[in-house]
Amino acid sequence: MSDGLSTSIYGQGRKRWVPVSERLFRREDQSAPTLALLPDADGEILIQSRWTTFKHVSALRYWAQIVGIALVSVLTLSSVLFAPIWGLRKLLGRLPDAGPLAVRIVPLLSAVLLMVFDGLIVVAVWGMIIGVVTDLSALGTPSFLSVSIMLVSIAFPLAAAASLFIVIRERGAPMNRIAYWHSVFVAMAMAAVAVYYGYWGLIGLRLWA
Repeated sequence: MSDGLSTSIYGQGRKRWVPVSERLFRREDQSAPTLALLPDADGEILIQSRWTTFKHVSALRYWAQIVGIALVSVLTLSSVLFAPIWGLRKLLGRLPDAGPLAVRIVPLLSAVLLMVFDGLIVVAVWGMIIGVVTDLSALGTPSFLSVSIMLVSIAFPLAAAASLFIVIRERGAPMNRIAYWHSVFVAMAMAAVAVYYGYWGLIGLRLWA
């Protein structure tokens, strides 16, 4: 790497990095190094640039996560956006083959809890970035924000598990099959996210521990 590095995002915004030492690099138009090559515990090389760390992964793993995020986002938003429609029709008595309301409501609840949890995490991270949470007291001690994150991180997987249980239990219920299968896919997506979050330690997240 004596001749430097070249980085880009999807082939766009290519940047050239000049070596300062064996593991430190600086931008061509900068004097201070802002990129480092660091070995992890397994001996793999990580790329550290400012507050972001990059690790080499396969293209399949990368695109599988992108597709998964897109599918979960579509199912989550569709569940939330369809709720006022079928809810109003139910109130007006214009929802034939409504079936058990739990099939619609519990997956919707898990989707809402996922959105709330992700929103709280964004607020916490963005607050640190822009300096709103300057001393980290709102995260490092029991506070409205940190306790809310913990409680929602527990409620979400419970709702996801309940969603799966209900759609399986009511699989033979007389109801609109499109609505039923939509709830099934939402429940499956929420369960997958709960497992993924659990793998990364985001379930029962207590930031002040």
